[in-house]
Amino acid sequence: MFGKFTKDDFLTFLKDLGQSPNIQLVLTSRETYDLCVSFPLELINLEPLNDNDSASMFSKCEDEGGGVLAKLA
Repeated sequence: MFGKFTKDDFLTFLKDLGQSPNIQLVLTSRETYDLCVSFPLELINLEPLNDNDSASMFSKCEDEGGGVLAKLA
């Protein structure tokens, strides 16, 4: 529905749409709002994992087909 309409015309239009079960009405607005979100950021130093640490993160299990799957422990 585009154009200039009176408030009563628009309300009648909405009421008529509400009587039809096959029409879904989406009202949109051309108004925009600027939204600014910031999060504090703190860098941390992580040491590299050695082989034992890396291996301990995963556990092995056998699937039904006889293969071996690795999953996070």
